[in-house]
Amino acid sequence: MLGYLRFLLGHRPVRGTLRESFSNRENKRHIRCFRQREALMVLQRVQTSLSILWRLLRWSIALGGLWACTLACSMSDPSHHARLSSTSQAVINGQVDTRHPAVGALVVNGSTSFCTATLIAPKLVLTASHCVDAFGQAGGISQIQFRMDIPQGGGTQPSFHSLRQAHQHPQYRRTSNTLYNYDVAVLVLQNSVTNVTPIVANEQAMTSSWSGQSVLVMGYGLTQVTPTPRAPQQKHSALIPIYQVGTGSFIHYDPTTKKSACHGDSGGPALMQVQGEWRVLGVTSVAYQASRNPSGNPATLCDGGTRVTRVDVHFASFLKPLFQQHGGNLCTDGQTQACYNGPPETRGKGTCRDGVSTCQSGQWGACAGAVLPAAAEVCGDQLDNNCNGQADEGCPSCQEGQTQACYTGPPNTRGIGTCKDGVQVCRGGQWGNCENQQLPTDQEICFDQVDNNCNGQADEGCPACRDGDQNVCYTGPPWTRGKGLCKNGLQFCQNGEWGPCEGDVVPLAKDVCADGLDNNCDGQVDEGCPKECQMGQTQACYGGPPGTLNVGACRAGVKFCNNGLWSDCGGSVVPQPETCDNVDNNCDGQIDEICQSPQSQIPGTARRFRPSGFGCGGGSPFLGWGSFLALLLAGYRRRRRFSLPSLHKV
Repeated sequence: MLGYLRFLLGHRPVRGTLRESFSNRENKRHIRCFRQREALMVLQRVQTSLSILWRLLRWSIALGGLWACTLACSMSDPSHHARLSSTSQAVINGQVDTRHPAVGALVVNGSTSFCTATLIAPKLVLTASHCVDAFGQAGGISQIQFRMDIPQGGGTQPSFHSLRQAHQHPQYRRTSNTLYNYDVAVLVLQNSVTNVTPIVANEQAMTSSWSGQSVLVMGYGLTQVTPTPRAPQQKHSALIPIYQVGTGSFIHYDPTTKKSACHGDSGGPALMQVQGEWRVLGVTSVAYQASRNPSGNPATLCDGGTRVTRVDVHFASFLKPLFQQHGGNLCTDGQTQACYNGPPETRGKGTCRDGVSTCQSGQWGACAGAVLPAAAEVCGDQLDNNCNGQADEGCPSCQEGQTQACYTGPPNTRGIGTCKDGVQVCRGGQWGNCENQQLPTDQEICFDQVDNNCNGQADEGCPACRDGDQNVCYTGPPWTRGKGLCKNGLQFCQNGEWGPCEGDVVPLAKDVCADGLDNNCDGQVDEGCPKECQMGQTQACYGGPPGTLNVGACRAGVKFCNNGLWSDCGGSVVPQPETCDNVDNNCDGQIDEICQSPQSQIPGTARRFRPSGFGCGGGSPFLGWGSFLALLLAGYRRRRRFSLPSLHKV
């Protein structure tokens, strides 16, 4: 232990040369005295060091008291911890915010801030009760000021205001496990603030429906915990969603960004725009830890959400009397808000409805238009007149002879499939049995195509078909069914299953050109095929040898356009063998040139005639001419005494 103290106090052992200068025998007494003096010097140094440490400890306790009262970060809510993450990040993750100058800091003698507060009336400041606990550590309320940072130019100008009184909530207890339900206090300023507009304290009741909405959290606390705490002495803000609404407080928590209030943000506001106006919903009370700070400074990482004391639940009993006592305006003239002066547990139930209160001369007026609970139920109207959550309780069930629809089956089957309501008749003030209702069957009745068990499906669990049944079928694309050549087939049921589709005609990949049919069943005929002509066109045509058209009997025919293609040539006359019919059948410009008709022989004359239309056949008008010429030639031969060769017409 002595050696450790020497190390702490800078003591050094006596050099060996000094010890060796004494005789072991003669100088034992001198050595003993020297060691006593040495021990005495060590004790004196220890005493001096302890005195210094004690003074430092007292200052630490005094300053630590202020921080301890600013935010109870070490407090934990076991039921809440199980729902929060243990990942540690920077604490507030907010940003510098010079808006809302009514949000200021509580400072000691104009120096460092230790809590946050909000101006809610010209002479009233709202903060947390545990912040007021710290006033005694700083020497009393006279040593505390409320500082507001007024935007000016590109920066801010501090404005300090002395305090006159501090009012903590009468039910606040520092040692209570639920201190956050009453952790609210009002500070009265020495003088009214005239250059800053107060932020109104919220009176509207918060419900669980507010969960998920974001609040603007503001404060002058730490913006960083690890690796070293950082308190920039600037106002920061962050939008954080409401996680849970309790009876006297609510929690805001962002598990993704870990935005949160922390040390120094105590008493600061959670703001929200209500009916178009910024209002203080509550004051920061307790920050939960999801994980403990390894360095121990501060003890927690403020990463598990923040508990905020609600203002609305304490407005009428705590805040309003202070407003009235110190002349503070509760509202702005002309402003309106929802109000209800019936029992709180009946608000919004049954026929009970909120009214409207209008601000006059800085005070809220009477609640107008609110519907309060009736003293007793109005029987038979099926309404909750006394706003207790029940309709017509204590009344007869019905009036004699009255009827109503009824259904005793599962609610989700009512009106589904075959299920339908029945009718109840009132007898003796009580409803009778439900009659003529149709309830769901246990199983489907197969093949009736009806939803018998009222589950929204017909014939589920049944075979696909009954053996011997047949069904029209088609396996082609649905849009081609019944178009062009496509047609239905039939399928037959075997062993409760439909067989393959037989006999159906499905579309080809493309049309068969020039057949005049819609082979691919798209409603068009021969689309995509080459086009030679347009429907309705005609064209002259001739298939005989060139030069024979319109010669003799040869004539042109006609082709017709059908589905873009020319038809065969119809009606044309091409060359034929001569038939000795006085017609140029072979269309060579000569008529019956190969025909021969026998004539009367004249001596010395041999004639061969081709049918030419002259003297061929009996009854020809040219027969006389032929005889005449024959006689002339016979006489000429007798005179010339030579025979005339037979005439041949080639």
